[in-house]
Amino acid sequence: MSERADEFKAAIEQAKQQMPLPDLLRSYGLQPPARGRGNIPSPFSQSAGRGKSPSFSIFCKNGAWGWKDRSGGGETGGDEITFVEKFEGVNRAEAIRRYLDKAGVEKGAQRATSRKAHPVKHTAKRAKGENKSYFDVDIAFDWPGCVASFTSEHAAKLAKWRGYSPEFVAWLHGAALVGLRSGKIAFPVEKSYVPGDIKSGGRIIAAHYLAKKGAWRYHPAGLGMHPLVIGDLATAQSVAVFESQWDAFAIMDRMGWHVAPPGGWAVFVTRGASNGAMVADIPPGRSLYCFRQNDEEKHGARAGDKWLAAIATAYATGRVFNVLVPPQHKDANEWTLAETVDAWAAITAAREVEKPAPESVAGKGDGADAPEFDPAAVADAVGVFWLNESDRYFLPGKAGKWLGMGTAELRRILKTEHGVRTRVREGELSSDMDRALVFINRNRTVDFAASLAGWKAGVYDMGGAKVLVRDSPRLIEPREGDWSTIEQLLYGCLHLPGCDQVPYFNAWMKLAYESARKEIRRPGQAVIFIGEANSCKSRIQHHIVTPLLGGRNADPKSFFFGRTDFNAELIGSEHLLIEEIPAITRYDDRNSFGERIKEAVVNDTERLHKKNRDAVTVSIWRRLTISLNDDQVRALPPMTTGLMDKVHLFKVQAPAGFWEQFANAPDDRAAFRDTIERELPAYAYYLEHMEIPEKIRARRFGVQAFHNLEMLEELFEQEPECLLLDMIDREIFGNESRRDPGEKWEGGAIDLENWLKADASTVQHQARKLLSHEQACSQNLAKLRKRFPLRIEKPPHTREKRLWLIHPPRPAE
Repeated sequence: MSERADEFKAAIEQAKQQMPLPDLLRSYGLQPPARGRGNIPSPFSQSAGRGKSPSFSIFCKNGAWGWKDRSGGGETGGDEITFVEKFEGVNRAEAIRRYLDKAGVEKGAQRATSRKAHPVKHTAKRAKGENKSYFDVDIAFDWPGCVASFTSEHAAKLAKWRGYSPEFVAWLHGAALVGLRSGKIAFPVEKSYVPGDIKSGGRIIAAHYLAKKGAWRYHPAGLGMHPLVIGDLATAQSVAVFESQWDAFAIMDRMGWHVAPPGGWAVFVTRGASNGAMVADIPPGRSLYCFRQNDEEKHGARAGDKWLAAIATAYATGRVFNVLVPPQHKDANEWTLAETVDAWAAITAAREVEKPAPESVAGKGDGADAPEFDPAAVADAVGVFWLNESDRYFLPGKAGKWLGMGTAELRRILKTEHGVRTRVREGELSSDMDRALVFINRNRTVDFAASLAGWKAGVYDMGGAKVLVRDSPRLIEPREGDWSTIEQLLYGCLHLPGCDQVPYFNAWMKLAYESARKEIRRPGQAVIFIGEANSCKSRIQHHIVTPLLGGRNADPKSFFFGRTDFNAELIGSEHLLIEEIPAITRYDDRNSFGERIKEAVVNDTERLHKKNRDAVTVSIWRRLTISLNDDQVRALPPMTTGLMDKVHLFKVQAPAGFWEQFANAPDDRAAFRDTIERELPAYAYYLEHMEIPEKIRARRFGVQAFHNLEMLEELFEQEPECLLLDMIDREIFGNESRRDPGEKWEGGAIDLENWLKADASTVQHQARKLLSHEQACSQNLAKLRKRFPLRIEKPPHTREKRLWLIHPPRPAE
């Protein structure tokens, strides 16, 4: 085992001696069993006061403490570190750090920080003279856990598989250059270097691991491409450059890195033949010794040849040498497996790659007559912006979209398309490329890059931040023509016997389409479609509403029902589309659902909240539609006065005979989609030229809210005020043994409550449950008064009490 691994293990063992599991529990305010061993309530239970039953066991075996937890229907267990990991909800690296702090382990047992001894940099940028402990490292990803998972058995398999010496593999492990991710071989990924500042990187942020079927993956994903750097590029004069880490390790083994890392050398792995641009981050003037792979020729070219040519002609600033790998071997690793390779002899025999002559074009050459380089002019010509505190840049692309890219790709574009030099001119300290990047990072910065509903692609000032809108909605251009299939669908679904809902939907759709197309920030009601399964309600949402609003939709259920606060994907969609809402029945949950609907309807600003970034308030435009089966009506929010004018409530029926026109098509669904898409410009033209009937116009939203009476009545029947009215009719106006049912009832809310809850009442059990809190009766009477003003009256109250006047139901009711 390496010296570093020994130090790591010794520190943990020391902590376990100084703070065994019972003492660790006490440090968290938990009481272990009387003798240290035994069962106690689970400390992981989420119930108040933690767990009640003794489902947590503590034991000591062979001098090592352990625990098992059986709460929640499963079983977990471990040692002191896994307890900290689970109890505090942190990753293993952070759990180790916190446990060592609690145990008071001396942090002065420093790991060696010499780059010669440990060539991979594991610390963040440090002040001069600071010597940080291994356990003080700010680790964003649990790479130490990956390294610790790599055992001597894995080392033996790796050495046999790749033909490396056991001593070299042991050195790799000791230098933390190899580990396991989910049981698969993995290598560290360091944070990229900032151009011109080679010491700014060094924090391990991910693992590059071998997944199934030979595919390589990154974990965590989405952090971009990064080279594998071994040694100190800042001091090295010669750099061995490889496409693959397998080749790099094979040659390093033959160079004797495990015996003594060669002075003045570093290793640079691009992790693929398409990443030659990464070498642009190597400091100027270094000699690069490139081990090209002998790939098979595809489409008249070899990937290895392209890799070497790109390095030599576009990205390297110093001399470039081609270290010849014999053509009978596909790469350096296969070469070392087949032969006894003298790596130093191969490096000495390497041939220098010829570079193109220096540019002589005005403004690009090194001559005295060359005009001064203007980074501002280049940045403006490219139109590039840098996303603050990231390694991402954005350039205008085709179709109004902004293209995101990393530093290496931006450098390639600046080099090949705009002639920006990567070489340092004589007498200068930095290249034109470095000056251009510094200028962009300081002067062309945005705080957010995202899609925003209702906004075209561009850069805007919003809420005190600069926001780059990445793309535009794809709005349909109106064109006069036939839209008979869309008309047949809408009338088949929404034109009910004695109830034509089509004019209301068309008016809502017209206002939404015009608002999106003309960028008018006008609010619009939410639309709720209720119908039996296969009634085409979802098709109206997806194939008519979404494309007319710009082609972007998002499901807001997770945000609406409280499962996440991160809403970046919702803010980028003009159409919030919900299908099949959760089966919620609690009144408070349904009421909260209604509040979310109101926010979506009336709010024209929203907090853009992306993970790992502070939120910013932005202006957006959108519409909300909801579809659900008729057996889900009870999950809708209460139709209060504040919500009624903000929603359309449409009942949808299956369109009779509609699908017969597609019966002979090979794929009726595809034929339907193609037909609707073809007719949408004509429907848009109709909407743009139609007049909203005067009788359904409204000032605030442009059209009156429509509520299907059958659906409205079904919603009312589930509300508590409906139950109260039913109890009143049964007990006060239907119980002849207690009073004359033809007389009106007069009294206070407390009188009514006492009447309904009395022992003689036929509804006493229901009343006691419904009217369980002090104001329940008066609140529900107030709701009934708004809905039935002829039955529920509230005369002017006297000094003695507030009276209610309730009339008996009419025979027709």
